Amino acid sequence: MLHAPTNDVGQAIKSGCATVLIASPEAIVTRHWKDVLDHAYKEKLCMVAYDEAHCISKWGLDFREEYLKVGILQSITECPVLTLTATATTEIKNDIARTLGLTNDKLNVVSVLPDRPNIQLCATKTSENYEEELEWVKTEIFQKGRMMKKVIIYVNSISMCERLYTWLHSTLNDKAYDGEKTIGNRLIEMVHAHMDKSSKERIMNIFHRVDSTIRILIATVAVGMGIDIPDVSIVVTWGLLAPNIAPVVAGSWTMWARWSTLSCIMLCISQKYFHPLW
Repeated sequence: MLHAPTNDVGQAIKSGCATVLIASPEAIVTRHWKDVLDHAYKEKLCMVAYDEAHCISKWGLDFREEYLKVGILQSITECPVLTLTATATTEIKNDIARTLGLTNDKLNVVSVLPDRPNIQLCATKTSENYEEELEWVKTEIFQKGRMMKKVIIYVNSISMCERLYTWLHSTLNDKAYDGEKTIGNRLIEMVHAHMDKSSKERIMNIFHRVDSTIRILIATVAVGMGIDIPDVSIVVTWGLLAPNIAPVVAGSWTMWARWSTLSCIMLCISQKYFHPLW
């Protein structure tokens, strides 16, 4: 954010004209931009904020190597540091403090967990046999049609997204539609990164409506893990492969707990990573 109009944003930043700088870790740790901060902003910085701070930790779900280097900013300034994350376990919090050189005597942790008694969190072991393990979804849509409560099924690949979509449509046939077999009457849709923008927008606009025909949405993270669909009843994360499931649990709870109609979050974890704890 610049406090003066300019046609050369890069030069304005280098000249110290910005009031707020937003940067990726890949950029900010380079010598070029580190020098810019050191020379143009060292005396001006009032705060360094790290969003999605769990990425700083090697324990983080979205770990990126460059995040381990962001601690060099602490050598430029002694201003307050704000780290923000919704998926911090004890190990991750300790890792963040260690990487950024934050000592306990200067560290203040504010942690608030949402209390949503209407939501049940359950975990189950999965295999490749989705036809059997997701039979309940097919049965629900077959029996209730458009009266079925909304369900989102997150999967970890585009191929699985398409396989589930094809399986449901091929086995349900006419029952996969609310009346005539047209695009607008589909009860089951899918969204992934390889779809064209207009199709994704059409599907999400329909699914967001309270009177939506779409009752089952199969999606990869391309749809967004924090989408705001207020009347979803069940969220299924199918075939989780992450060895460290805890951040997924914390992230899922934080993102979906605000949905008042949500009754269940199902974590369907691959057998390879399933632990008796779950």
